[in-house]
Parts: sequence; C-alpha cells; structure tokens
Amino acid sequence: MNKVIGYGVSFVGLIIIALGFGDFASGIPILKEFSSGVITSIGLVFVVIGVVFSLMNDSSSSKQEKKEVPIYKDKEIVGYRRA
Repeated sequence: MNKVIGYGVSFVGLIIIALGFGDFASGIPILKEFSSGVITSIGLVFVVIGVVFSLMNDSSSSKQEKKEVPIYKDKEIVGYRRA
C-alpha cells in the first residue's frame, strides 16, 4: 500500500514541478503569488516524500522468515524445524 501512495505523491510532485515552469502557473490564480523557484521546490519535496514512501517496506507484504529451532533426542540434536 505504501508503494501506491508513494507513486501517487511522486506523480503529484512531478505535476507541481511542471506547473512551476513555463506559462502553466499563469493560468492558476493561486500559483501567481509564488515564484517558479518556490513552486519547483515544493514539487521536489513531494517527489522526495513519494520516493521515500515507495521504498519503505510494508510489514504486511514482507514475509517474516521463520526461525529454525533444534529437535533434540536425549541430549543430541537430530534435526531442525521451523517455528
């Protein structure tokens, strides 16, 4: 799930970066107040956050490795099983 969120946030960041360049910002009244450098920086922050989210491991999707424990017969180890 984190990967999907990360991809989405990165995509939004790329769109914000694209809005920071050229005449795209002039069509949106909110973006007229900010310089292109500020808009690009905000987009870059979104991209970095998205990459961090997409690289994080989901605990539900990663399988935990089962620990091997010894099997004893008297005092001798005869094998191992996964617990």
